Amino acid sequence: MKSIEGRDSDIIMTPAGDFIVVEFFVILFEYIQGVDQFQVIQERNDLLTIKIVKNQQFTERDLNHIKNEIQKKAGFDVEIKIEIVNEIPLSGRSGKRRFVISKVPLSL
Repeated sequence: MKSIEGRDSDIIMTPAGDFIVVEFFVILFEYIQGVDQFQVIQERNDLLTIKIVKNQQFTERDLNHIKNEIQKKAGFDVEIKIEIVNEIPLSGRSGKRRFVISKVPLSL
């Protein structure tokens, strides 16, 4: 079995038992010029909330691309909610912005 590096809370586990690591999301959003910031929050195994701080270059096409790529990776049994927000707060102690927050415990 391959080991998983990083915090458990930085890894998304799909209902099928697959893992999505933070790098998937970083690469996805890296080339979308209309997105200034993003954060993925997994509240339940079958629900991802994607928070996006957009800029003037953001288009409906970007929105569809983001949703489609995440849906393909997470599975079609996962609900994906996209929220356009004005800002994404920094996390408590570290003072950094976390890209992925999973509130679902990993079961290996």
